[in-house]
Amino acid sequence: MQISDVIADMLTRIRNANDAKHETVDIPASNMKKAIADILLAEGYIKSVQVIEDGKQGVIRVTLKYGPQKAKVIHGLRRVSKPGLRIYSSCEDMPKVMNGLGIALVSTSKGIMTDKKARRENVGGEILAISQFTLCADCKKGNRPSFTLSAAPDEANRLYELFCSELSANGVRNVEKGIFGADMAVDIANDGPVTIMLDTDIWRKDK
Repeated sequence: MQISDVIADMLTRIRNANDAKHETVDIPASNMKKAIADILLAEGYIKSVQVIEDGKQGVIRVTLKYGPQKAKVIHGLRRVSKPGLRIYSSCEDMPKVMNGLGIALVSTSKGIMTDKKARRENVGGEILAISQFTLCADCKKGNRPSFTLSAAPDEANRLYELFCSELSANGVRNVEKGIFGADMAVDIANDGPVTIMLDTDIWRKDK
């Protein structure tokens, strides 16, 4: 089964195991999830973190931590910034969890860190808006997708500039833009597989 939000899945696994008073919980491994688990360990919310190689992507085994009489150490665990609704914040505007008694984990240019460390490092979330036209394609004919129905360059550039201006108008600082239509050499590490959705009104009954 494909998981669309691997970080939310990680938090749900920890939350459910914590509610059930389990000793450990296993989570499919990734570098980002390992960084989150390491911070929870350093901040005293869990007992230990172990990466188990399984010949695939690996497993992160988290040993949970409880107080006297199995009292939960973790109270409340939720994801705020989501793939469909990104939340960006400067270090000055970063909210304090439980008036500073809890922590928020933020993704910054210097990696995953707590909100307290982000304030000390004077870093916040920023946006780099890069135009991308290969997101929707016509797959009706042949083996290659067609982009003939894409917006004309002038209209696409107008929408791109509108998007960037709306980000600034809604309080997002430091909106950096690429050059529309330029070639790029991109080095990226994806946390999960690529999803290709094919939408059609015609279904072949012989398949």
